[in-house]
Amino acid sequence: MMQVRVVQSGATPAESPSVRRQSVIKDLAGLEEAAATVRASLAQLEDRVSLARRHLESGGPAGDLQRVAHVMEERAAVNAALAEMQQARHRSQRSLFLLAVDEGFSLAEIARTWGISRQLVSRMTKEEPGQGAPA
Repeated sequence: MMQVRVVQSGATPAESPSVRRQSVIKDLAGLEEAAATVRASLAQLEDRVSLARRHLESGGPAGDLQRVAHVMEERAAVNAALAEMQQARHRSQRSLFLLAVDEGFSLAEIARTWGISRQLVSRMTKEEPGQGAPA
């Protein structure tokens, strides 16, 4: 019954359970990839910060840090990777919610399972694909 309400709302076209499941799997793979990118970016930033610290410990001038360590570029890369991971997390969560609705779970059950409000689950299941989590 809940599935019919979501589909009738015009929020998302009806999909077969196998198509919906494949969409969830694809979105989870995207989240895994985004998490790996965040880890790599953080490791690179850690290396750059360590280089900056060593530069300062050896008496190097603070004004040379950008030239020596490129910390600002790495920080920007981490921020971009985190933003992409947030978007990937949102896409995968929305896909999971839609699959759960297709499998007969109520919005309230999904909300309790995920520890969020029923209203948030409702909003996420009604939004258009590509909409949602801010960049």
